[in-house]
Amino acid sequence: MPISPYLKTLREKVGTDLLVLPSTSVIIFRDDGRFALLKVPGKDAWMMVGGFVEPFEHPADSAAREAWEEIGLDVELTHLIGVFGGPEGEVVYDHGDRVSYVSTVFGARIRGGVVKVDGDEAEDAGWFTPDEAREMRLTSLTRTVLSHLQADPGPAAFIPARWRPSADHRPSG
Repeated sequence: MPISPYLKTLREKVGTDLLVLPSTSVIIFRDDGRFALLKVPGKDAWMMVGGFVEPFEHPADSAAREAWEEIGLDVELTHLIGVFGGPEGEVVYDHGDRVSYVSTVFGARIRGGVVKVDGDEAEDAGWFTPDEAREMRLTSLTRTVLSHLQADPGPAAFIPARWRPSADHRPSG
């Protein structure tokens, strides 16, 4: 998929400088409990299905669209896995663009479609158990999300806040 017109306009203004971007990712589960990962083109690493949230697009719509565009599957989003970002969300693309993604990650099941990858955004797709995936070379964000993945969805996961106000910024009283 080519760069979105919105992102292209931003890049014309800021060049390759760091952008913080909203994104979505989807962990697509089969009935046997395996889930899809995509192989990063030209690298020996695997990533979640996902991408940039377009302006005014709802995160759930972005997730469903990315599943269709990147792996050819029509998915039903089933639950929110969590929201992830921080240093693990940084990507520096081969052409120099720097991005810090903040990703809303959904769990999903397949409604239809046929697995296919375009060779541009992904060069392969595979189905893995959590244990198999943990032994693979994964992108930082994918590894972080998988460390919070549970068979029972339960409450949404997130990395606990580490930020605390400094003593001189705390309310007195």
